[in-house]
Amino acid sequence: MVGHAQPISFDKLLFTVGCTKKRLHKEYSNVHYLEDRYAHARCHNALLKAKTVVILGHTFEAYQTAASVREYLDSVGYRDTEIMIMSEDGDASEVSQSFGPKVMDAIHLLMKKQRISVLMDKNITNIKGLHRVEEIHFVSK
Repeated sequence: MVGHAQPISFDKLLFTVGCTKKRLHKEYSNVHYLEDRYAHARCHNALLKAKTVVILGHTFEAYQTAASVREYLDSVGYRDTEIMIMSEDGDASEVSQSFGPKVMDAIHLLMKKQRISVLMDKNITNIKGLHRVEEIHFVSK
């Protein structure tokens, strides 16, 4: 490995990011979990059809996913797609725990400038739809 005085040898590489995904109580055709390349392909195809994209979570990956989705959709002319991050645990977010509330607020301001809404500390009270999510109902904590 370059950059170290002594080489670091290994015979296998494990690369892992993120944390445990929170799954919804049932499966919906328009809810995607980014778990493998096939899921990414399905998600990509759905992005181009979506009017609103909701990313559930409060990890660094959730913020990065939202920013990447916005950048991609803008680049292909889909500037009107609404993007939002929704989290039930704002104070427990990786950003807040790692860097504190001031940095979290600064990142939220950057998200807002990219036309990404950030909804923290929301309790999801109901998800409407039989096979597709049609509405997400929530209240502030």
